[in-house]
Amino acid sequence: MVKNKNIEFLKEKTKLVLPEGAEYKGTITQFTSKYDITYNIGKRVTEIPDLVRESRDGLGWSDVEVLFVCEARCTIKQFGMEGEPVCILVDVHKAKKGVEAARMLIMSPTKPELGIFVAHLDVRREEFVGGDENWWIGDAPVVSAQRVASLTEARRIRAAKEIGLVEGTKFKGKCSHPFFKAYDIIFEFGKALPDMPPEAAKVRKELGWTEQVDACCRGLQSIPEFGAQPSEVVVVGDKKDGCCRVLVVPIEKPELGISVATLSEDGGQLIGGEQDWWIEQEPMFTAVK
Repeated sequence: MVKNKNIEFLKEKTKLVLPEGAEYKGTITQFTSKYDITYNIGKRVTEIPDLVRESRDGLGWSDVEVLFVCEARCTIKQFGMEGEPVCILVDVHKAKKGVEAARMLIMSPTKPELGIFVAHLDVRREEFVGGDENWWIGDAPVVSAQRVASLTEARRIRAAKEIGLVEGTKFKGKCSHPFFKAYDIIFEFGKALPDMPPEAAKVRKELGWTEQVDACCRGLQSIPEFGAQPSEVVVVGDKKDGCCRVLVVPIEKPELGISVATLSEDGGQLIGGEQDWWIEQEPMFTAVK
């Protein structure tokens, strides 16, 4: 059986954006008023609670692949709700243009009277929007929430900025390859990550890199001339020989290959090559802000 790469990608991303201890904050709309709402993510579970399973079957979702199930607690202080236990189930649904996306079912595992909440989970932005069981993408959201940076994450964001991995920074340049003519390449740094994803940790181990990681972030890489749309990567930065060494690990499209680069002291230029490249060698690519 051939695996659907997008679904496999969603499985891995869901684990990263809904880890135990994560907190999502937002608002819930009742008529014309908005109230604060908080979800604190708990431990992952392997069994779907009976009430959640029955509700899911009632929605006609029983044949849809489940990506992730976890415990959580919901707080809406204006409603007198403080740390109410809920179950979060994430599965796959067809979103815009028929592309698979992550859908959330949130409900109490023991109190059906609290109702059902259905949402679209944006695994890139780490946020979700939704409403009752009749809600669909494009409808006005009743609830919207975004992940809140923890103290550890705040430190990581600060560390990322200190070594130049600044969210929103885009580098454009040319890449020379022995088998192709020179082509355009684009790197863009995204949101700082609280922990290094396992894909990047595995690559660093294989490369024999034992230096402490100073920061890591999400990112995008694209090669327009090959028709490649921006593809998600993980960018890991550390200090090596007095400069910032950058490791770019593709997550969605491994065929893009691993890149190693150095970031100039002023944060304005990336030069590098494939995974065995280092600063004394002729760079395969040079990209500037």
